[in-house]
Amino acid sequence: MREVELLLSSAARCSVVYPAPSDVIERHVTMATFVCQYVLPMLVTSLAYGRIACRLWWRGQDVAGSSGGLLPTERQRVCHDRARRRSVALLASVVLVFSVSWLPLNLYHVLTDFHPDTATFHYNRFVDTPHIVALQLLLRPMSHPRQSRATLTRVRVSRQRRATKSQV
Repeated sequence: MREVELLLSSAARCSVVYPAPSDVIERHVTMATFVCQYVLPMLVTSLAYGRIACRLWWRGQDVAGSSGGLLPTERQRVCHDRARRRSVALLASVVLVFSVSWLPLNLYHVLTDFHPDTATFHYNRFVDTPHIVALQLLLRPMSHPRQSRATLTRVRVSRQRRATKSQV
């Protein structure tokens, strides 16, 4: 336990105490955490989504091919190509959003342990707060999908009612 200064008061909080050599062990734990929480998920997600994107892309080539393809009209081929491109772009955007949103926090934790200037890069508990809040906001709808769907339905119904009232 150690005393931690909060905004208006102080409180006793649990803290990690590593055995000797503590700085080496802390760095190993930081790197293991970085690899397990960022690098491996990025690698698995990129590989899985890349494979799905390749399947979508090459399957689309077979369907929309010019030599006796299954889509008879040019308009259907163009629509199919557009939908295929959108699907691949969506997959790429999911990987990109994951990497962009989690890289700053992970780099911050690596820098706090590995940067030689500890006065510049010291641990600040307020850096974690926005990520925790964002996770709560993102995970809450996933943990209660029926409630989220009901809320979205209520919002749609109230918008429709307002639109019909304004037309009258």
